Amino acid sequence: MPPWLREKIDKMPREEKERFIENLSRWRELDEKEREEIRERFREEKNRMRKTAQDALNAAGITLDADRLEVFELRYAQERRRIEEMLKSEMEKRRTDELQKALDRLKTEFAPFALPSSEMPPSKSKEQLTSP
Repeated sequence: MPPWLREKIDKMPREEKERFIENLSRWRELDEKEREEIRERFREEKNRMRKTAQDALNAAGITLDADRLEVFELRYAQERRRIEEMLKSEMEKRRTDELQKALDRLKTEFAPFALPSSEMPPSKSKEQLTSP
């Protein structure tokens, strides 16, 4: 591993470092065709993000030189990732809250039909019922 990469990995937070090492291990297990497919998907995503950033820049009515454009595209991608993570987190919380409300409604709806504890068949745990 090149020294610059080792240094970069050493500076990563523990969780990010573990994820990086795990991904590197998986990458090494891929054959060349699978690696090329992943590279192509990455290029396509990068091009999509570049186009989206350019569209946003055009919508803002701003023209930049090549160097500033590159920086803008990087920052735009960072902001998009931040927003996507925030929305993902909000949706997970909302899903959990809504599932709990649904479970509460179902408990109320089915409570009159509940069997006595001694006659109850084995059931799934609450976590199994509420996981996506």
